[in-house]
Amino acid sequence: VASKKNTLTTSPTAFSVLAHESTYWPDLLDVQRAFLIYHLEIKLKRSAENIDAVLSALNGVNVAHLKEVQHALKLDNYWSPQQIVEFFVHLF
Repeated sequence: VASKKNTLTTSPTAFSVLAHESTYWPDLLDVQRAFLIYHLEIKLKRSAENIDAVLSALNGVNVAHLKEVQHALKLDNYWSPQQIVEFFVHLF
């Protein structure tokens, strides 16, 4: 009899990987901040002056704005989940 294993039915998004990388490892919050500043200023050509609001939504402090932030960041348009993990590995 073959055993049934639970498997993921969806692939993680770049946004979920970014949230996961720092949520479960608080030491990585500075790396998350650096990544978001880079993404906002270089990829999206926007100021990172509202970085604290973005971090609050991303890290669950302000979950009411989470979907809004996810849409505004457009991470999946620029990054694969693997690239985000590599960014964290190289900066930590």
